Amino acid sequence: MPWTSRTARSRLVCAAAMTIAAVVVTACSTGAGADADAQKIEIGTISDLSGPASPIGLAGQEGQKLAEKMVNADPKTYLGSAGRSLHLDYADASNAPTQSVTVARQYVQDGKVVGIIGPLYLAQAQAIAPITTQAKLPVLVPYVAGSNLLTALGDYVFVSSQPDERTVRTAVAAMTSQFPGDKLVGVIYGSDSGGNIQLANFAKQYLIQAGLTPVEFSVPYSSQDYTSAISTLQSKGVQAIYICTGSPAIGAAMQQAERGNYHPHWVGYSTMFDQSVITAGGPQAAGAILTSDYDPTLETPLATAFREQYQATYHKAPNSWAALGFQSVMTTAAAIAAIPGKVTGQALRDAMQNVKATAVVGDGTFTFDQQRNTSQPPKVLAIRHGSFQRVSGS
Repeated sequence: MPWTSRTARSRLVCAAAMTIAAVVVTACSTGAGADADAQKIEIGTISDLSGPASPIGLAGQEGQKLAEKMVNADPKTYLGSAGRSLHLDYADASNAPTQSVTVARQYVQDGKVVGIIGPLYLAQAQAIAPITTQAKLPVLVPYVAGSNLLTALGDYVFVSSQPDERTVRTAVAAMTSQFPGDKLVGVIYGSDSGGNIQLANFAKQYLIQAGLTPVEFSVPYSSQDYTSAISTLQSKGVQAIYICTGSPAIGAAMQQAERGNYHPHWVGYSTMFDQSVITAGGPQAAGAILTSDYDPTLETPLATAFREQYQATYHKAPNSWAALGFQSVMTTAAAIAAIPGKVTGQALRDAMQNVKATAVVGDGTFTFDQQRNTSQPPKVLAIRHGSFQRVSGS
């Protein structure tokens, strides 16, 4: 056979082989063995990892990282596809709405994230909502007490923690049950925190409805000087104190009350759920009651795994903020698992509205109501024998 004939024949054989290979590759990529849902799904986070609210932000980040690791260890279960993976980007807003805006704009500009977990404060959420809504990025606010002030920012805004009105209403009901003789109730809140002001307003409203007399006192949120607050409430004969501020401030307020030989009943919400309150508060903390998203006595496989893995990783028990951070990721993952095909911001928003996620908060299942607040009521906990214990019937 002439050399040119052999060459032509070889070329035909090679071309045929390449065609067959292409058909095989195409068949494999579109056949039953392919994972059409395969995707690296990126979620941005905005929190306070520095500044006065960093105890919340850092604890929440610990919970988020633990959840991210758990989800990616079993994406088939948690993301609905073995080919999917979840990647969280962690950004610091440092207690500033302007920094939240900078981070949000960067996420939008990069075009990589399909949703955002954060920010921490009401003012920060108000600042970024127009930006994220225009970009069709759902925002899950994980820590600040939920309210219509937040969800009214747009139908892309979801709130993971207890609505402020429900939190206060539950606390006042528990207070009247636990401390029936208390008639004068102090309300301490951060004068420069929109969330604290809202909580304080609800506290006054529900205390009055219960036939009690509120006595309010405001301090800067980041302050730990409660000398004037404690001495004023003590001089007025206040018997119980509903305190809205953060855990370091609560511990400081309890210490100052102890130094003044003043022993009111203490009532709070999730900010009180931190071991530092028990340690710093000492005898003042004993018997305090609070409302909480997170129930440390919840016995479900996920709740048990969360407590055990958190303890093993960070060598301490999780607080409420760690639980809410963990839950924010698990809720997002459950919404992702319900999305067929590519996960986009719009698809995630729609799935989030109807999500039903296994939870470490509430009774073990997390859903949103029609206003995009959590639909589960809070638990009532008490500080007894150096630990947080669930109050019977809550």
